[in-house]
Amino acid sequence: MPGFKPTMHEWKEGTLHSGSKRGPIVTSQRQAEAIAFSEQGERRKPKNSKKKRPAKGSVKIRRAFAAHRSQVMSHSHEED
Repeated sequence: MPGFKPTMHEWKEGTLHSGSKRGPIVTSQRQAEAIAFSEQGERRKPKNSKKKRPAKGSVKIRRAFAAHRSQVMSHSHEED
C-alpha cells in the first residue's frame, strides 16, 4: 500500500492516475492529497457531527411547538 509521500511524488512526476492506470492523470494537488489519504485509509478533515434531533414526540419538541403556537396566537389577536 503506497503511503502519502510516494503518491504525492507520482503526482509531481505527472504519473498519478485517478482510479486505475487507465484513468485520467491527476493534475490537481488537492485531488492527489485526497487519493493519498484514501490509500492510507484516513480522512483529511474530521467529519462534522450533526446535532441529533430530539425524537419525534419528545418533550423538547412539544414545548417548542407550544411556545411557537402561543406566539402565533398572541400576534393574531393583536391584528384585530
